[in-house]
Amino acid sequence: MANASTTNQATNGAIKLTGAPLTEAREALGMTQAVAARVMGVSNQSMSSWESERVKPWGKNAEKIANFIMAGERAKAKGRGKLDDEPELELNLEQERGEPREHVARRTAMDDVRFSGWLLAEAEGSSAKGMDCAATLFETVAGTFVVEVEYLTSGRCYTVYGDRTFVLSKSGLPWVRDMIEENTTVTYVDID
Repeated sequence: MANASTTNQATNGAIKLTGAPLTEAREALGMTQAVAARVMGVSNQSMSSWESERVKPWGKNAEKIANFIMAGERAKAKGRGKLDDEPELELNLEQERGEPREHVARRTAMDDVRFSGWLLAEAEGSSAKGMDCAATLFETVAGTFVVEVEYLTSGRCYTVYGDRTFVLSKSGLPWVRDMIEENTTVTYVDID
């Protein structure tokens, strides 16, 4: 995981996280966009949007990209790449679940939702009308899923919460549904 110094540099803009540095790091590591997206735990669309500078990463994704770019720079410095050829370049992008934390999901023109739980995933994409959006997926300690979607230009937010089936049915953006499906598991009721 990126250290505190790297995180501060990334969030303060000292490290450029989109465009050429990201593309060069990916190429130095011998990855396609799809493989890099899978390594970072994001959608292919997010990776493409960051490389083309259509969308800026934020939060945990900014940390992941800073770590990824540093790994790419180490690979370039050694004159070769590919994570499997260089064990010391392995990216530790997965977070341990750890203790639940307090989170607040924002809702425009409604009360915000406060809960204790874990951040599961973040994704970026476009609305049906082409507006840039960011989505965040949480799981509460009670096992409920919370999805917050923010329209980046207007700042408007909506939040859906409930079981996996419910949040999937209420998420109208395909890339948000993909994020939910990729980061949650199907639960079953056992009957005898």
